Amino acid sequence: MPTHGRSPHLHVALTDLLSVSGYPAESLLLVTISSIRDSRSDDLACKLDIGDHDFITRPSYAAYRRARVRDAAYLRRREERGLTVPQAPVDAEVLDRICAGLEKSPRTPDDMIAFYRVAEQFASPSRGREGPPAQVRQPRRCACAEVAANLIPASCRPAPLRQCSSEAL
Repeated sequence: MPTHGRSPHLHVALTDLLSVSGYPAESLLLVTISSIRDSRSDDLACKLDIGDHDFITRPSYAAYRRARVRDAAYLRRREERGLTVPQAPVDAEVLDRICAGLEKSPRTPDDMIAFYRVAEQFASPSRGREGPPAQVRQPRRCACAEVAANLIPASCRPAPLRQCSSEAL
């Protein structure tokens, strides 16, 4: 996998694809997983251990300061260029820990918390959360919602969230 001088990182999709005012259509929230280096830049709001995911080979953390909203088209282009590699999904328990840390971390940008809160209002029942209010249309859940993840098969269909690795999404 091309790294262009950077080591690959796991990126976890915390939301399904949805359209939120001010962001590109069909976007989702990604959080980068980084190795703990015992420095002040480590964000220990959510520590991850070896075994929390096959990609994690040393003690790590969710780098909330680098959380980003990315749209499906951007992620498709990265996959086509070989810059993003599909990975297996994280367990529901690990995903819940990462999501909880997003709001707990003082390093999470305010706009990422706002996007996450909007997304939670539309959370897919398949993710173990309540569905949207009846008057609001549920966003289309596309294979690219797995994105950071199973990285965007051409057809859209319901699928579980997954993760991906790349040098920088």
